[in-house]
Amino acid sequence: MRVLLDENLNWRLIRYFDPDCHVTTVDWQGWKGKRNGELLEQAAETFDVLVTMDKSIEYQQNISKYATGVILISARSNKL
Repeated sequence: MRVLLDENLNWRLIRYFDPDCHVTTVDWQGWKGKRNGELLEQAAETFDVLVTMDKSIEYQQNISKYATGVILISARSNKL
């Protein structure tokens, strides 16, 4: 599985994924600062899932039109 962590998440979350998952970050991809729609389009070309804490993404984007899943993390903080 190819996983992309959004820039609002700490990159150190990578260590909590299964070793069989290929996990990288928006920053490491050079996509930092991209708007959600553009990010989802690019992610859909390479990644199976985008992991984010952006609670508004489901209201701002038609997620079903992209060929990638979105996992929305709900937490008090994005600190590890």
